[in-house]
Amino acid sequence: MRTGRALWPVVEALRDPCALREELGEDDGPYARLRAGGDGPQIGELRRFQGQGIEYLLHLALGRGDDLDAAMLVVFTDVDSSVPHLVVDAARIGAQFALFADLVPRVDLVEDPGYLARVYTPLTEHREALQSRHDMKPRPVPMSLAPYVSPWMCGLNCGDEQLNNVATLYQPYVDHWRSLLAAPPECRADPAALRARDRHHRRTMYRPEADPVWAVLGNLLGQRDANRVMAMMHGHEAG
Repeated sequence: MRTGRALWPVVEALRDPCALREELGEDDGPYARLRAGGDGPQIGELRRFQGQGIEYLLHLALGRGDDLDAAMLVVFTDVDSSVPHLVVDAARIGAQFALFADLVPRVDLVEDPGYLARVYTPLTEHREALQSRHDMKPRPVPMSLAPYVSPWMCGLNCGDEQLNNVATLYQPYVDHWRSLLAAPPECRADPAALRARDRHHRRTMYRPEADPVWAVLGNLLGQRDANRVMAMMHGHEAG
């Protein structure tokens, strides 16, 4: 699970700022062990952390020989927070790796230009610099997913060397997110509106119709366990 190891430095970078506390599973292991078909050989793990200013952090890693190597890190901020969710993921696609990073909006950007300027304008130069590098190529966001992420989502195709440096590549995104967590951006929505929008947004974003990865996960893990992971992406666990 090279991709999982590649994303782990991001967890370490957030450990102190978020005061992360890992929730352990059976035998003091990861929160969930992911098995082929639900009850077959282990092909991955899900680690989950609580922390300050966040609902939780999820680190999911999958690996099986040369045909499966993928990882996702998502930090969901508090349900009534204006701070965007942080997403970084990596997956082997043939001989290369696909990388993505984003700060998922907590408001509709067209309705709150002040929020857009505070949260996203500082990322413009970093995104342009990454997508103009000669050793990588831009990777488009899937059209079905594009309505749910920000226009600053940065996708890249890279080789082995760049995968090992994914945490460094996306450090400007992580550092900016940390600054927002420390000083949340102002927005026009009140806490109740933020909570309601986030609940709806996550339930429509994290589903196979929006992101094909969830159909793939269902085939790998079995639908029951894929639904369990998807439910954690939906969050707001009280219902």
